[in-house]
Amino acid sequence: MSNLVGSQPNAYDNLRNELPHVAPYLFNLADKVLGAAPEANWDVMLCDDVSGRLPAYFIRRVLAESGQPISTRFIAGSKAYHERFDPQVYRDYYLHLTAGLSSQVLNVLIVTEATHSGATLNYLKNVLTPVTHSIETAAAVNVVPRKLATDYTGGEGLKAGRLVRHAFETIRPGKTLDRFADRIHEYMPEILEYVPEFVRQHTPTVIKRTGLTHTHDLLSLGVSDEARYPQVSRTAHNAHTAFAYQTMEALVQSYCASETFLLMSRAKQYSMT
Repeated sequence: MSNLVGSQPNAYDNLRNELPHVAPYLFNLADKVLGAAPEANWDVMLCDDVSGRLPAYFIRRVLAESGQPISTRFIAGSKAYHERFDPQVYRDYYLHLTAGLSSQVLNVLIVTEATHSGATLNYLKNVLTPVTHSIETAAAVNVVPRKLATDYTGGEGLKAGRLVRHAFETIRPGKTLDRFADRIHEYMPEILEYVPEFVRQHTPTVIKRTGLTHTHDLLSLGVSDEARYPQVSRTAHNAHTAFAYQTMEALVQSYCASETFLLMSRAKQYSMT
């Protein structure tokens, strides 16, 4: 086992036992998103990279299972980048990510794990509004409800926030599963290019297009933890990603067997007849 996970044989078992604590919040969020999807008519889901990776994967899979597949893209909205980049950089990068989609002005759903101050979602929403038709936001947990009203939330409060955070923790303090499951896009067949591969192939062009000054800046907007944490072996990243995929798939299958999902699926099929 890699040095990221540690030598303890029960390291993944501990994580597997904790992840079900996330289920009520993800399931509640999925109920709301599925209920809204037909009218919202989202064209693309933006994953708040990195903390939104696993919730976005879950929502994407649930929508697909309900017959409402959604295109998915990754963009980092961390507060660390807000002063570093001109807002137009975000807009240009977003336009690059969505260039292959049929609609020119898109209805967007932004998904993250947990909101605290609301800085990330508010920033992305404000910056991307000029180049979108509509933007809605979703979070597994809204830790401080009065600070931010997301459109769709799985749970609220400090207790919920702690449960979700703890469930995604690795045994290395402060390093979460979503952060090191950086190849989760490989389980999303529609995503043909991811930022590290794109950078290696198109660096001069994309720097000119976006106004970024260095390859690392582009990696910041589309976070590559392989680049940010080179001391962590590729084997470790792959192992974490495979574990994340397996456990999130288990949650997807559990949700899709729920009475709520089955009732909504039947109602959708009935409305189409």
